[in-house]
Amino acid sequence: MAKPAIGFIGIGEMGDPMVKNLLKAKFSVAVYDRVKARTTGVAEAGARVVRSNAELAAGSDVIIVMVDTTESAREAIFGKAGVWEAVRQGSTVIIMSSVDPYFCQEVAQEGKKKGVSVLDVPVSGTGDLVKVGNITMFCGGDEAVMARYKSMFMAMGNKLYHMGGVGMGEVAKICNNYITTVTGAVLGDVIRIASRAGVDLDTLHDALSSSAANSASLERNWHALAKETIKPGTKAVKYSPRILYKDLKLTMALAQKQGLFVPLAGVASQLDLSRWRTTTK
Repeated sequence: MAKPAIGFIGIGEMGDPMVKNLLKAKFSVAVYDRVKARTTGVAEAGARVVRSNAELAAGSDVIIVMVDTTESAREAIFGKAGVWEAVRQGSTVIIMSSVDPYFCQEVAQEGKKKGVSVLDVPVSGTGDLVKVGNITMFCGGDEAVMARYKSMFMAMGNKLYHMGGVGMGEVAKICNNYITTVTGAVLGDVIRIASRAGVDLDTLHDALSSSAANSASLERNWHALAKETIKPGTKAVKYSPRILYKDLKLTMALAQKQGLFVPLAGVASQLDLSRWRTTTK
């Protein structure tokens, strides 16, 4: 089977290394970003830069959307000069952004009218992890469509899980982000408490890592959080609080639609998360 022509929308911290991984795997990739300067690096690596999302869709078998919000994804797909103006019958739209699962279901319903398949495949990881292909992908949608593009997904990451119908990948990612955001806030508190009390943070990290308190967040984020907590402004942690607040809003919106209460998300959404996550934009 010939490799699909890929159109990639959103060349940010995650999109840049994802596109470069696809190029390394010999996929043909066209790219678009509202900020053209962001496409320079991937263009030098071999990507073709286009002038609009519509132009990108017209020449692509697969359109990957990797923007930061539901609103941005809606604009990219349904907006002026958007994907929907030129998407081809038989193509596939893959939403890899962390967005509202109900929006993904809306896109899938519209896709049926055009003969377009839709998957939602948000990812868990950082830009640095993408560079080495170590990210987890949560897929919602037709499992047969996911399988068709498995080699493409494996060019970007190393773990792919089918979570159910369209939107369920986003639900899984919302759960992931809820855990990591609240855990990160707790770790920030723990670091400040221990530091103020006089406990050596490196020793505490080693002790907690071998106790029931261990977690992936503790292993991956502790030292960066400690640097930022002890000396604010180091930008040791790269995530923007704006994105974390967005993730918490998605958590609360999903829970509300299900008639559920998630008080920890509400509490965390009122915290100053910049105390443990530095602003990058």
